[in-house]
Amino acid sequence: MALAKIQTSITSVVKKYPIFIPHVEKLHCSSTDFAWSKESTVYPPQSIEEEPRPAFVCHQRTNIKYSPWKMWYVACLVRGMPVDEAIKQLKFVAKKGSQRCTGNYRRSKGISRKRT
Repeated sequence: MALAKIQTSITSVVKKYPIFIPHVEKLHCSSTDFAWSKESTVYPPQSIEEEPRPAFVCHQRTNIKYSPWKMWYVACLVRGMPVDEAIKQLKFVAKKGSQRCTGNYRRSKGISRKRT
């Protein structure tokens, strides 16, 4: 209820004063708790005839002695790539963070081989 009132008051201000506040209409007023929650999808069991779902492995390394700002550039480079392609690309990056990411990718690849 309060969220609807805030959004209507913002839109009314934007309509009255469009020159002074052009960016307020894009203001996001709702809660973002759902964005950080873990995926809780439960899949039903598969029959033998069905094609198996692709598996995924989550691996995390903490307490890396490297600046998060510097690591961000390396992470943006390989985001969304398959593991093998990311390892190939990181060989050519001359940052210390790329070596750490490559090691982390290799560990996660080894873990996934052990589990499957």
